[in-house]
Amino acid sequence: MIRPFVAAGWTVADLQEAIDQRPDGRSWTYDLREVRRAEYWLKYRLDAWIDHGTVLPSARQKRAAEHKRVMLRRERAIAQAEAERRRIDSIPRSRLLAGRLKARRALLDVADSRRRPAAQKAVDELAAELEATLAAESAAREFLTESLHDIITAPSHETSTP
Repeated sequence: MIRPFVAAGWTVADLQEAIDQRPDGRSWTYDLREVRRAEYWLKYRLDAWIDHGTVLPSARQKRAAEHKRVMLRRERAIAQAEAERRRIDSIPRSRLLAGRLKARRALLDVADSRRRPAAQKAVDELAAELEATLAAESAAREFLTESLHDIITAPSHETSTP
């Protein structure tokens, strides 16, 4: 009677749980004390865990599979957050270099022309834009770092071991 279950990787604890609960997680409504023929009672309860001749995964196996799915989702979220953090970390260097290049060009314009006030205004605007960009990128990095920390350290029933 239990051979198919053992072949499907069920443990004694899985069989005990299957006797007490239906595949949908609901408890059975009566117990062995009310039964006249225990072998039929046991077969009836275990048959609920067989679908078209195939043994369904035990409750423990379902929990383990769900735990694995949760951990894979978590690992993907961590990898995505770290990739995004690396992407954002690379932005300031390139923008800073571009900003320095623009500033140097503006300084060259100042040196080559007599319109120093206009050139100075352009340099000041560029400096303000660069400062705002760096502040925004710093805030984005901080947010991603906090989000990554929250993902890694989140106490959750989803991340408990099966």
